[in-house]
Amino acid sequence: MKKSLIMILSLMFFIGCADDDDDSSPSVSFDGTWLLTFAGEYENADCSGSVDSLGWNFMTAFGVVQTIEVTGGSYTMSVTMVGETEQMTGTFSNEDGKPCLDGECLTITWETSGQVWSSNMMSDAYCEDDYGDEYPEYTDQTSCDGAGHSWSDESCQRMVWTKQ
Repeated sequence: MKKSLIMILSLMFFIGCADDDDDSSPSVSFDGTWLLTFAGEYENADCSGSVDSLGWNFMTAFGVVQTIEVTGGSYTMSVTMVGETEQMTGTFSNEDGKPCLDGECLTITWETSGQVWSSNMMSDAYCEDDYGDEYPEYTDQTSCDGAGHSWSDESCQRMVWTKQ
């Protein structure tokens, strides 16, 4: 459960790097509202193997909804969870068909041109406490566990966004 919530929160900040083949079309407009319609974790940290959707099933069962609304050069990302909505805004650009939020461009694959796109988000391993605070000074599981914190291995999540 904790890992699924971390996955959603990491989306808010687009931590990690995108690593998909680029089948994008620069002429497609990103303006409008995009709904996260699937998220899952790959079996392997290099974005290979099967995709586990258990966390996604759990999140949707509890009504977690994430959207990105793009209007020209700005965006608003919203995550609603347990009746509470968190939002962040920033700058949006489209560089060679790639959506860029606050200068961080994602390599995407169009599943349906102009309507459905997906991306892979790789996350480095990290150490955190029960409150979600990260401790970069602990660079391996042994030192993290020894300090009484929790270690999360590197991972890769697949996300699918659908235009509303």
